[in-house]
This record gives sequence, structure tokens and C-alpha cells, in this order.
Amino acid sequence: MTNKTSKVAHEELSPILREFDDYISNRSQQTRSTYLYILCDLDDFLFKINRLLENLQRKDVQEYLDTRRKKCSMNRVHYDAGVIKTFAEWLWEEGKISEEEFRKIKKYTKSHKKATDEVGKREALSEDEIRKLFEIRNPLVRMLIWIGLNFGLRRNEVCNLKLSDIDFDKMLFIIRYSKEYKTRAIPMFTKQVKTIKEWLRLRGQLGHDYVFSSVTGRRLSRDSSNRYYKQISKQTGIHVYSHRLRYTYAVTLWRNKVDIFIISKMLGHANIQTTMIYLRVPEEEVRQRYREEAQRCFGRESLQNSIPEGQLDSAFIETFCHSTGR
Repeated sequence: MTNKTSKVAHEELSPILREFDDYISNRSQQTRSTYLYILCDLDDFLFKINRLLENLQRKDVQEYLDTRRKKCSMNRVHYDAGVIKTFAEWLWEEGKISEEEFRKIKKYTKSHKKATDEVGKREALSEDEIRKLFEIRNPLVRMLIWIGLNFGLRRNEVCNLKLSDIDFDKMLFIIRYSKEYKTRAIPMFTKQVKTIKEWLRLRGQLGHDYVFSSVTGRRLSRDSSNRYYKQISKQTGIHVYSHRLRYTYAVTLWRNKVDIFIISKMLGHANIQTTMIYLRVPEEEVRQRYREEAQRCFGRESLQNSIPEGQLDSAFIETFCHSTGR
């Protein structure tokens, strides 16, 4: 069986997964690697109970996701379910499983998605929760929390952050190993620079260029960071994971009236629509924000607001429309 690694070489895959890899070849390398990581894990799971991936059934999916729920966040399980549904659809299109079986899998993953959406709904940390988190004395844990709340980095971005990615002269954080491998720069202010320098002093000299390391001195891995977040959750009673810190960062910017275009850029989103969905901004809040900004822009004496009271009559409107060709 294939070893479970974050990047699986095509030639190391089982025949069925090599075929599927060819099918998704038009997707980004990161997406392909993630899909294959999940499916290799599912393949290993089925192999241990003497079942085959190419004969995937609804009960296989259910049993696998049940085990995943004990290890992962609900958002992660939701993502896994989506990947398995895509794979099952391909199996059906290739004639490897029946339409009836595919529909059972599709129905289960869809209902599973609704359940995980409800349970795993994102919620920003409150000020009291943030204060409680910073009571933790472990410097590495405190720094992981701090960097998530101050820069909104994804988990892999935190793990892959290097000293060479921090430009102290220009006061910039350069995120090079982002989703879809898009580079972005996040500005820093003086207090943040001081905090990072203090962390680097405590961190000391290591045999690598990564900002964060595990207790063994090696680069902080995704699994290691997950273990830290679980320890934090157990110690404080607050459900903490990297994406919740990132979401709190985004919500904090929005509540403090930072332009959503800037928030989108800082998060590394491809477009503003993604950020709107991500923040789940209610329409009424958008309208209220607009009223405040419109009042600030147009409420003062200006060309748009310079019509004397009582002069906006029909004759004025006719003259205006004639002069503008309307």
C-alpha cells in the first residue's frame, strides 16, 4: 500500500489512484496532492478490513468518516467527504461502481456535509477567550496563537514560514507557500516587529531557517501544530484550531471597518466574493456600513450635496436632464 505522505508520487500510487490522478490532472498540484493524500488514507483503511477502494460502498465511507471524526476537526471531515464524493462519482462514470451505490454515497456525503456545516460553523474568538489563551505560559503556544490572530495565516503557511520571509527593513511578512502557491505580503507595524524579534531571541539558533520548530528542534509540521492546538483546547476549554484564529483575524479587521478589499488581499483570497462568503457578512450589516461611509463621503458640503433647499423642482430637473443629454 502507498505510504501516507503530503505529496504522493504518481508512480507510487495504486493503479486505481493513478487513473484518478490522470482524471484530475487539470487541477492545481496542491489540490491533487490533497485529494490523493485523503484517498490513500481511505485506501489504507479499507485494506486493513479486506475491502477494495475500487469497490467503494456507502458503508465504507461511513466507517471511514466515523474514524476521521475522532481525529480531525469537523471542517476537515467535511472536506474529506467532498473529496470522496468526487472520487465516487468518477468511479461511477468509469463503470466501476453502480449508479445506485454512487447515489447512496452522494446522499450520505451530502447529509454529512449539512451536519458538519452546523457543528463546525466558524465562530470568532471573544475578547475574554483571547485573554484566557494568552495566559498560557508556553512561549511557542503563545506565539502560535499570536501569529494567527495578528496575521491570519493558514496552518501550512505558519509551518512553512522562514526567517528569510520576514523583511524587517520594509516591515513585511512575505507568504510564499500559500494556497495555490500565490505569494502575498502582509505589512507589520512596530509593536508586531518587536514581538517577532523577541520570539526569535527566545527561539535561539537552530539548524534550519524556519520560524517555528517542534520540541525536537525540527521544523513544525502540520501534525505537530495540530497536537499543540488540541493541547490548548484541552487546557483552556476553548476550541482552538488554526482556521479559527484566521477567522478571528478577518472578523476583527471587518468589525474595525477595514475595507473588505484589503481584508481579501491580506487573507490571500482570489476574489472579494470569497471573502464575503468567508466572513458570512449579513446584508443588513453591509447596508449599515454603506450608510455610514456614504454619510462620511457625501454628508458634507460638496457638489453632490450643494443644491439649495427648495430648488429641486421640475424645471430644475428638466434643465439638468437636457444639459446632460438624459
